[in-house]
Amino acid sequence: MGDGMKRIPAAALVLVVLAAILVAARLHTYDEPLQTDITGAAVIGHEILAGRTLYADMGDHKPPALHLTHAAAIGLVGYGPRAIFLLNITAGIVTLLGVFAAGSALGSVSAGLWAAAFWTVISGDVWMQGNQPNSEAFINACLVWAFALLVRADTRSGVARYLAIGALLALGSLYNQVVAAPSRSTCVAAASWRRELCAPRR
Repeated sequence: MGDGMKRIPAAALVLVVLAAILVAARLHTYDEPLQTDITGAAVIGHEILAGRTLYADMGDHKPPALHLTHAAAIGLVGYGPRAIFLLNITAGIVTLLGVFAAGSALGSVSAGLWAAAFWTVISGDVWMQGNQPNSEAFINACLVWAFALLVRADTRSGVARYLAIGALLALGSLYNQVVAAPSRSTCVAAASWRRELCAPRR
């Protein structure tokens, strides 16, 4: 078995350990009072499952993805702290894997693991409420995977990759409209990068 094949299981093991550390860190603040945006979204998600209509029976100025995400978690594990904890660790781990994917594409497997390790440490910052599943947690997951797909693109990349990048950016904007600004910059960068990749080499 070659060194490359040996490094893949080793990297997977490190990612599992980092994910476990992230879960343990979130579990440490499981009983912490939640930010009002989170509890509001959870209530609206619960009411959606009860048949009430968003923006008609219940008013909110935010896009629907956060409420629908809470509704999905409540449907899986019930209404209460468990649903919010599930969202918390899911967003954190999905972002962790995206950071690794981007870092390993730009550098090496080791670089990806270092990036993932740094994310594990800083992502749960209590003062920034990083240990709670605010809308930014889901935006991070969407944007980092869009970035990871972008930096892994090459001349052989098909339309499906760029459609996936666009879908992730669009999904991020459904958590908060502010994503539209960095999404435009990402699309401009992607177009420029695509032209450079396709340009003939001298």
